[in-house]
Amino acid sequence: VKAWQLHFARALSDAATYAAYQRDPLEEVNRKNVQLRLLLKVTPWPRLQDFKLQEAVYTLPHSGRKQLVEMSVVEASKLQYLAGFFDGDGHVGCEANLSSPYLHVSQSFDKPAILMLFCEVFGGSIFVESHGLGLQKPVLAWRVSGSMARRGAHLLANYSSGKRKQLQLAAAWPQGKSCREGAKAQLQKLKKYDSAVPRACTWEYCAGLFDADGHIQQKAGTTALGLHVFQKFDTMLDSVRAFWASALNVVPRICKEGTRPCFRLSMYGTGSCKRGLQEMLQAGLLCKAEQAELAIGLRSENAAEVRARLGQMTGNQQFGKRLDEAGLLRAHRIVALRRQALYWKDKGKLHHVEARLEEIERLKGQHKLLNARHENEQLLQYHQMLVALFCSEYNQGCNGGYAFLASRWAQDVGLVPKNCSHYDPEKLIGSCELKCDVATLQKTWRATNHHYVGGYYGAASEEAMKQELVERGPLVVSFEPQSDIMYYTRGIYTSAPHQRSEWEPVDHAVLLVGYGSDQGRKYWILQNSWGKDWGEDGYIRMLRGQDESGVESIVVGADVVEE
Repeated sequence: VKAWQLHFARALSDAATYAAYQRDPLEEVNRKNVQLRLLLKVTPWPRLQDFKLQEAVYTLPHSGRKQLVEMSVVEASKLQYLAGFFDGDGHVGCEANLSSPYLHVSQSFDKPAILMLFCEVFGGSIFVESHGLGLQKPVLAWRVSGSMARRGAHLLANYSSGKRKQLQLAAAWPQGKSCREGAKAQLQKLKKYDSAVPRACTWEYCAGLFDADGHIQQKAGTTALGLHVFQKFDTMLDSVRAFWASALNVVPRICKEGTRPCFRLSMYGTGSCKRGLQEMLQAGLLCKAEQAELAIGLRSENAAEVRARLGQMTGNQQFGKRLDEAGLLRAHRIVALRRQALYWKDKGKLHHVEARLEEIERLKGQHKLLNARHENEQLLQYHQMLVALFCSEYNQGCNGGYAFLASRWAQDVGLVPKNCSHYDPEKLIGSCELKCDVATLQKTWRATNHHYVGGYYGAASEEAMKQELVERGPLVVSFEPQSDIMYYTRGIYTSAPHQRSEWEPVDHAVLLVGYGSDQGRKYWILQNSWGKDWGEDGYIRMLRGQDESGVESIVVGADVVEE
């Protein structure tokens, strides 16, 4: 047995211990969620060896240009964008021996484009800053030092607001050793107070700052939008506020962000927000371009889909805590009942008030339990995804894997017609090579809404499977057959009776395409991948309603949509 196989099995076994079941009360589900989060904190990501940008793969660490760049060579609009981003997420520091300054920007490993842009313009290198652990993704960083850092600081300082004085200090870093201690102390002092220099903004600068520290908010269940930018100090935000107010004819506001030691610039109004996002897209918005395009296309008929996709594109700070659509409906119902209670209280109808309050308490308990189950499902799915990364991309290729992760792959990567990637069951290891030019396809598809039937692992049932099969189409079911299934030819397959347990091992996945009955015996119709010479022309009828071989234990569905 290979080491990764042992790791995979042990990790999944640990996570399975904390799967929530239908009978679990709220306290037990919350306890399991706490344990899952603790487990994730010690579950590592694979060590990064490279990163992918568009179609190219770059080995880590990656080195950029070696020569100094002249200001006239770099477009002013690009420098404005980079200055905005650096004001938001950049760091000016000095080497331990004080010999030179350095410029530093770090980003999640799945956002390397901005780091590559800094590297291409200013030189330096991209490297792994921290290896991922659980909900904390791996982090890549760009850094440049020496004469190229001084030159880069000079270029950025011309367009910077928040870090202008720090960049000017780095650009003029003293050559004499006796002066460097003073420069270091001055640099540290500049970081402790609002040293920003007010300046006129541009859309390029705003795009860079928004990519670094911006957030697109969609009010739950509506088409209302808000744009927010967060900063430790407010002088820089005030320059952006004045620019937005003039360019968009709105009244953005700056306020203290609750108990957090930072300020928030906010702009509301769907039309104004869409115009602002459109301007920033045209000005070079990079990291949040896809989010901006989603928000611009927000309509009442796609509000739920946009909210879900925006949620997937944010960080993991609130992972598992975000309400799904069912949770939103429950929350709206509770709010509506509270309003009704106040209405009847004003009317003096206390019996109506008591009835509403009792209903509110019942719904609040149900709401908390269902939210906890949803969180449990998401944590389990995330853990499965994380552990599977040690094997290969999402799954183990022809060595097996998990239907849920295959659905996630089909969402992230996409799908092609069958004639482009035909599976050959006659070959022992399968055949998955592409047989067409994907770039020339007039239509492509991808999966969306991948989920466990029943809402979470272990919640599948005969009725839920039938309903989903009829309403949405084929499902992926997994089971653990006996060896005699290899010799199945026809009829309704059954194996030795077994007692269903809470955690059922499964080792084979097939496609559920239908159901029926034969002389009172109910069955599922399953499409296998062993060729038409096996079973009933490649299909098997399996006993339905008895969880035969665990076939009703873990069921995965997904929708297929055209891109």
